[in-house]
Amino acid sequence: MIYGDSLNEINNKICFYSSNKKYELLENKIIIDAKEKELKTSKKNQLFLVLILFSVSCSLAVLWFFMKKQKKQNIQLEKLYQENQFLISETNHRVNNNLQLISLLITDTLRKKQN
Repeated sequence: MIYGDSLNEINNKICFYSSNKKYELLENKIIIDAKEKELKTSKKNQLFLVLILFSVSCSLAVLWFFMKKQKKQNIQLEKLYQENQFLISETNHRVNNNLQLISLLITDTLRKKQN
């Protein structure tokens, strides 16, 4: 019976070894599943980050475009303002000249009437 006991012992060891291997394989499968889940989450986070960066880049591009457009409008407005200031000063000058002419004519008319 030593031979039979030896075979039983070998069978027990084989069963123990195979159950250990099955357990290790199961543990490895669980670890692999967790890592795959983590990888999917990481890929989603990366995609989300890329989308955010793209959105920010587009927003900055639109903002830059409108700022450039606003700057051009400000330059045009400044030119128009300077032109209007010149026209106002010219009009003011002409009005003053006309008032002086009227004053001179009134003074001259009064002088003629006194004589």
